[in-house]
Amino acid sequence: MTEERECKRFGVTLLFSAFVLSSALLAGTPLAAAQDYKMTCPNEHKTMRLSVSGNYHGYPFSEVEKVALQSVACPDDPASRKALRELAAQNLEVNVTIQRYGGQTLRGFVAVTLRSGGVTISSSSSSLSQFANSLPPSSLSDNIYTTIQRVWDNLEYVQEQNSTPTQKALGHVS
Repeated sequence: MTEERECKRFGVTLLFSAFVLSSALLAGTPLAAAQDYKMTCPNEHKTMRLSVSGNYHGYPFSEVEKVALQSVACPDDPASRKALRELAAQNLEVNVTIQRYGGQTLRGFVAVTLRSGGVTISSSSSSLSQFANSLPPSSLSDNIYTTIQRVWDNLEYVQEQNSTPTQKALGHVS
């Protein structure tokens, strides 16, 4: 079971959904989906469900899944770790979608979304380089790592925007 992850803003959500759907249609093959995995960050009590989906033209899905599972990481900076710790949401889901098309002119993407209860909390995507068409899925590890770190950074920003003015003022005083 895969779930696409999108930004909280409605317009971005709609565009992201349309992008993923049209990407799947242009690829000519359905997005493959694998089993869900459990992901727990060190020193955290939250367990997140991790799922990987996608299609890397010409390679078995198991290779795409393997590189995604090796590249997904917990937040690496203290502020993002704090934002994840303070996130009150339960049933967190992290979805990684990787798509690479056949043909030299079409570029693929990596998209990572953090959701809770069907609501997108944070998401990020990045285009694959033009060289991805000639490289195996193992070359995507940096793209996946960078994209998920942006999701954690976005989470920090979203929580900052959602905090009350009193909380912000108290945060600057301490």
